[in-house]
Amino acid sequence: MNSTPCDEIAMPKGKAKAASAKIYAVLGSDESEVKRVAAELASNLTPPGAGDFGLEVIDGAADNADQAEARVRSAIEALQTLPFFGNAKVVWLKNVNFLGDDQKARSAAVQSALEELSELVDSGFGPGVTLLISATDLDKRRSFYKALLKRAEVQVFDRLDSGRSGWEEEALEMVQQRTKKRKLQFDDDALDLFVLLTGGDTRQIDNELEKIDTFLGNDRVANAGLVRELVPLSRAGVIFELGNALAARDLQLSLKLVRRLLDQGESAIGILLVAIVPTIRNLLLAKDLMERYRLPRPHSPFQFISAINHLPTEATDHLPRKKDGSINAYALGIAAQQAVRFETTQLMEAMRSCLAANVQVVTTQLDHELILTEVVVKLLGEKLRRPAFHRNALQITRRLPLVSAQPDRYKNVPADAGKRLNDRNDHYYQEHEMHQRRDDCPKNTRIPPMPGIAPKTAWTTADTMLKRNHAQPKMIDCIA
Repeated sequence: MNSTPCDEIAMPKGKAKAASAKIYAVLGSDESEVKRVAAELASNLTPPGAGDFGLEVIDGAADNADQAEARVRSAIEALQTLPFFGNAKVVWLKNVNFLGDDQKARSAAVQSALEELSELVDSGFGPGVTLLISATDLDKRRSFYKALLKRAEVQVFDRLDSGRSGWEEEALEMVQQRTKKRKLQFDDDALDLFVLLTGGDTRQIDNELEKIDTFLGNDRVANAGLVRELVPLSRAGVIFELGNALAARDLQLSLKLVRRLLDQGESAIGILLVAIVPTIRNLLLAKDLMERYRLPRPHSPFQFISAINHLPTEATDHLPRKKDGSINAYALGIAAQQAVRFETTQLMEAMRSCLAANVQVVTTQLDHELILTEVVVKLLGEKLRRPAFHRNALQITRRLPLVSAQPDRYKNVPADAGKRLNDRNDHYYQEHEMHQRRDDCPKNTRIPPMPGIAPKTAWTTADTMLKRNHAQPKMIDCIA
């Protein structure tokens, strides 16, 4: 059977059979893709001109074990019945839900009926009769599945797992082929955003592409603004929007998305381990590679992928891998575009904060939103730096007016912030005053005795005086 473009997108797995095969199976966890491909296959296999007599559909969606057994018996009976009109017909056991590992699938009656169907498949049935099976719930350990692999043309369409590393590249390829079929064009940013918002769900991808296609009309180019306006945020979309907001250092949006995920019923540990930790880890890995091997900031993820491929093996041994063992470079490429916004030490400290938050979520009764908020603020919040001390800084600050005197010139400053600047009794003021007087005094000059100090120890140098008494800085006077 010729491979369709959709088959290539979902990468169906299974053995290739001869063109004369009379058994076909479309299986997998991607319900939308399984239904679509099975419907197309049924239409192609049905003899032309046979009408309803050329296609016999048996609903395989059963509510209990008795119904499941009855559906299998009906399929066996249909396979043993010759075509009513013409020389060929198709028997479609559609939307089977008892090939998995649930209670009705484990029923002895259902297993017995499936064994009879397997024997019929092995021995063969009447000429001109074709069997088509479509199922979304599948246990690959069952003997019936192994029998299908031996006798049927099997196509498997599994849904992309957005929690597994490397899914973005597969989803990107899927979207590109679907947009090409519709003759749509996306900007680079728009395409990446569309992939993240849809989360690799084929049904949502098709629905959103149809919506964009209808909206654009004759204009076939979609930008990021249009995608953000038309495509709603799914669960996976919110998670990856949170990752993007963290990488872009957007504190307000990050806190908003954390609250939205919690309101949607997502667990705090899930948000931490699926959205926050992977983002920080990828930023740290990308930052380390860029600093260690002097890699430039990439303009697109694929540019960074090319740079990683040229690195020695020992430089990439620690990078996260996909199922096939290749490097999950696409996520690192996205992180490399934003890594310049962070310092390496800051990202390392953020990883420690994530570890502490993980322990708090699991072992304490603290509010989960508070814990996640603390992690986000520690990562994105600007740290206040203490300005360097100038030797004439005290004289300069003495001439500054109080903050409360000119409130319009000072924003978001506490009312008592200028008190210390004009308070001569302040400890820091006295200490800096003492250091300045000592620097201005010639070496080994004598200082008058201080109250409470013995006469024979009162005459000393300014350095010794600083070590002995910091409480009387104003009484140190240089004398010739």
